[in-house]
Amino acid sequence: MSYGQNQPQGLQALKYLNGAPWNNQTNAYLIDSGYANNIFRGDLVYINANGYIKNLADCGIGNFSTPALGVFAGCSYVAPTSVNPIDPASPGKPFWPSGTVTVGQVPATAFIIDDPNTIFEIQSVYASGVIQSNVGTVGFYGWAAPYALVGGIVQGNTTQGTSYASLLTAGTYAQPTYNLFIKALSANPNNVTGVQYNNAEVLINNHYYRQLPSIPSIA
Repeated sequence: MSYGQNQPQGLQALKYLNGAPWNNQTNAYLIDSGYANNIFRGDLVYINANGYIKNLADCGIGNFSTPALGVFAGCSYVAPTSVNPIDPASPGKPFWPSGTVTVGQVPATAFIIDDPNTIFEIQSVYASGVIQSNVGTVGFYGWAAPYALVGGIVQGNTTQGTSYASLLTAGTYAQPTYNLFIKALSANPNNVTGVQYNNAEVLINNHYYRQLPSIPSIA
């Protein structure tokens, strides 16, 4: 993770709410052949009206009203080499490239971290970084310069397949549709409080399988 450097990696699974380490568990869903946006490891996704996975960015940046299903952790599909930038001979892919038409137009299998009790780590981008008073509040995630969307298409690391999403804002107590509930500052010793691009531990707030209650402001 970044710890003071602008090196976003999206949402990185860390542990469960009961304190157990994350055990790499995911569930399988489908991506429709030809889906026209990137999905990188660490991006939030949702289920559309037809039952397929899409990048939550399609719903707009900021106060998403569509609940997130979870965090994308890779996918499996077979596609022509000409449209598959990473390891075309293998069905295991670290990200979904926008517009990929699979062989036979068979839907791709997406692996999603969909347990609402998963705690993730994420980089912040606002100038003061995450501070202790942000704990217990909610914020939203998205993509900030120089990693902003291009023509509505999500950007990410196409070599490693990792997300460029960050925590964009925090400090709100009563926004149940914001994406992320801030549980703590990152416990990593390299994480500095109040510095831009520091990291927070978060839960998905507006989750498809469970919505956390709005936290009231307490003086």
